This record gives sequence, C-alpha cells and structure tokens, in this order.
Amino acid sequence: MADDQNFEPPGQVEGGLPEHTVFTADLPDATPIAAAVERVAEKWLGVRGVEAVTHVQGPGGADVVQVMVRDQAALDRLASRLPSDVDGFPVTVEISGTFRAQ
Repeated sequence: MADDQNFEPPGQVEGGLPEHTVFTADLPDATPIAAAVERVAEKWLGVRGVEAVTHVQGPGGADVVQVMVRDQAALDRLASRLPSDVDGFPVTVEISGTFRAQ
C-alpha cells in the first residue's frame, strides 16, 4: 500500500476539491475494500443526498462500505435502495450533514 509520505493530492481547485473526488483503488496495490468503494463511489455520489462513500471498520474490526447522506430524508429514500453489500463488504448508511470545503 502507498505510504502517506508519498501521497500528493490533486492541484488546488477554487472552492476546494472537485466534486466527487475519489482517492482509493487507482493505487496499484489497493485493498479489496478500497476497490469495492471505488467501484460504486462515482455512481452513488451522483445520487441526490449522498455526500460521501468511504470505508470504515465496523463492529469487531470488519471492513464496511459507508455511505454518508445529507439528512433523514435522504436516509429514508436511499436506505432500502442501496445493496446490503458490495463485493462481500456490508453497506451502512449514516447521516453526516452537508460537506462543505473550508
């Protein structure tokens, strides 16, 4: 896996990072969970109310694909439409609020 010392983010973009930026499976030695997130992130980030698609460690340290949504309305609308897993990794949905660049 790439080490943090060699990580270089994309060039400066006015107002923050470009919308729907994903930094995972484009690395040559991406982990299976990173590849799973990469596979669905672009599509899911295009859905109204989805703020982020990432991976976290769930209970017991298991890898989980986590979808962060803007509000309860987005959670209610999307929770039953998203698959229960991606490439064998469980999918969870959490309210995050709106992400804004500082």
